[in-house]
Amino acid sequence: MRITVDIDLPTFEQALAGLLPAGIELRELELDESRLRMGLRAPMVGKVDLIAQVRVIPGQLTLHDFDLKGAGLAKSVALGAIRQKVAGLDSRRDGLHAWGEPDGERAHLRWGSA
Repeated sequence: MRITVDIDLPTFEQALAGLLPAGIELRELELDESRLRMGLRAPMVGKVDLIAQVRVIPGQLTLHDFDLKGAGLAKSVALGAIRQKVAGLDSRRDGLHAWGEPDGERAHLRWGSA
């Protein structure tokens, strides 16, 4: 069964915004069973897309294989900054726990009592 939902998820948005370095604005978000695309606005770069692969298990999803489209020469520096944010991520709010692995290669989101 496929379910498509179009709703505001402020806590989820805040958790994902925690992956981003200061000054980068989250403008749009697309998420399906295999991919996350975050439409961003970055200072001095403009519009960029952060792409991550998604692994979903009941009550949890994992983001991995981060890539940045549209950042030009700033791509490697920006991806390094994002990995640092992921590595330091550990947030709990309203039943949602978001944390990153120490190397910054994966971010996890868990909800409910799992």
